[in-house]
Amino acid sequence: MTEVKRKTPEVSISRLIEELGRIGIENYMKGLEFLMSVWGDNLNLFNKQVDLLVSAQEDYTQVIKDLYNRLTPQHLYGQDSKGITTQIERMFVIQRDYINEMRNTFNRTFKNVIGLNQNDLEKFISLFVKYLDLLG
Repeated sequence: MTEVKRKTPEVSISRLIEELGRIGIENYMKGLEFLMSVWGDNLNLFNKQVDLLVSAQEDYTQVIKDLYNRLTPQHLYGQDSKGITTQIERMFVIQRDYINEMRNTFNRTFKNVIGLNQNDLEKFISLFVKYLDLLG
């Protein structure tokens, strides 16, 4: 029987680790970009929905104010409609301020997370490059 000798290419372990590491880093970066993109799109959608909610509340407030301004003190048990509409306005101003504060918090959180992910990624890549330098 004759033996068949196969030629196997010599590949250094450090070169293989380096290539696999680069592929891993590339995939991680693409996944992170996709995640941030989806999060950003969701945040934009949330902001649009909040704008619609605030607009609807303002319209509702105006309708309620108009309704109470048409009523006479007899219908309001002797109270002036000004006091009622002022309280309704105050309630919606508080809600609008709360919604705007939440929106600002979400936007700041998104920006902070992007910054932190970028810093972590840069540190990871620099450590990985140092590790490859130690191997090679």
